[in-house]
This record gives sequence, C-alpha cells and structure tokens, in this order.
Amino acid sequence: MVNLMDISSWTLPSPTDIFFAIVSQKNVLIKHCIASFVAVIEGFIVGGFVGIMLGIMLMYYEVLNKSLMPILVFLQTMPKVAIAPLIMVWFGLGDLSKVVLASTIVFFSVMINTMDGLRIRPEYYDLARVYKANDWQIMLRIRLRNALPNIFTGLRIGTTLAVIGVTVAEFVGSQDGLGHLMVLYQAYMKIPEMFAAIVVLSIFGYIFYELLKFIEKILLPWYREE
Repeated sequence: MVNLMDISSWTLPSPTDIFFAIVSQKNVLIKHCIASFVAVIEGFIVGGFVGIMLGIMLMYYEVLNKSLMPILVFLQTMPKVAIAPLIMVWFGLGDLSKVVLASTIVFFSVMINTMDGLRIRPEYYDLARVYKANDWQIMLRIRLRNALPNIFTGLRIGTTLAVIGVTVAEFVGSQDGLGHLMVLYQAYMKIPEMFAAIVVLSIFGYIFYELLKFIEKILLPWYREE
C-alpha cells in the first residue's frame, strides 16, 4: 500500500520495518507491556466487580435505579480523554490512575449487561414461587444463572475497554506502559518503533479478549452463543 499510494515509508512504515522494530526493541517492549498488562488486569477486575455489584443493586432496588442511573449515564458520556488529566491530578502518575480510569470505563458495560441478564420472564418467577422458592433462591438458581452469559458479554467488552482506558492514562501522564512508550517514540520521531508498540498493544488486547472467551466456554458449557 505504501508503494501504490506513494506514501513515504518514514510516515507509514512497512510491515517489515515494523517487524524489525519489534525485534530490535523487544526488551523495552516487554518491560512496558508488563506494566500495561498489570494495570489492565487490575482495572478490569475492579471495573468488572463494581459493574456486577451495581447491576444487582440497581436491578433489585428501583429507588436506587431511578436516582443513580441518570448520574451514571451522565458520567459515562463524559469523554475519558477530557477527565484523564483530572484523574492524574487526583491519583498521581502511578498505576493507581491507570486502574481508576480503566475501571470507570469498564464498569458501565458490565453493569448494563448484568441488569439485562437478571431480568427473567414473569412465568419463571411465578413458577419459582409455586415451589416455595424465596428471593435468595430465585436470585441464585434462576436470575444469576440467566445473567451469566450477559455478564460475560459485558466482561468481554470490558477487556477492550480496559486496554483503551490504560492506554489513555499512559498517554496523558505515566512513567511506564506501552502508551507512555508510544508518546516517547512519537517525540523522537521513531515511527516504526511507535507502530511496533501499537501492534504489541493490539496483540495483547486480542489475547486478553480470546482468553476471556475461553474461560466463558469452560465455566458455561451449557451456553452456546448463536
């Protein structure tokens, strides 16, 4: 494409140049990839847990739903790039800022999917009541089982959002991570190396997504996505 469109290889390096950049910078890339990996996992876990808990609470308590949901939607629509500098000011330039930003992006999709999954058909609820099931039993045996595929859908979406959140935090202000490395390469006009960092980050995000799909198949063998 570079040759056909007469684009300078300096601004758009070829796959070969990117490959050699990955090989030559492998030690640096591995070091910063580990830093990003830790922050992504932590942000994903925190955001996923908060999303599931909030989803359950908002589903069961209508008053809480009506009072909190507009606020949560309002906060979720705020551009994360715009609030990232504030998060850096509040939580510093370390890993905590990355985790906070990633978790604030992840939790919403998990929460919405959890709420959707917890909704069951009225006849299922009535049938459970006929068999003297209490609210706790209905929650564990019917609602939660019904919600698990939805929860995993939210979590799978959350894997990509966690990577985005951590990368944005590393762009804005960080001392390590692949996003930080991209900023450095851009500043020194090392374009092939910058693309190498992008490729490594994309591969990492893809592996994380596929890993969660594999875990879902192991934990939910009865569920087959159409």
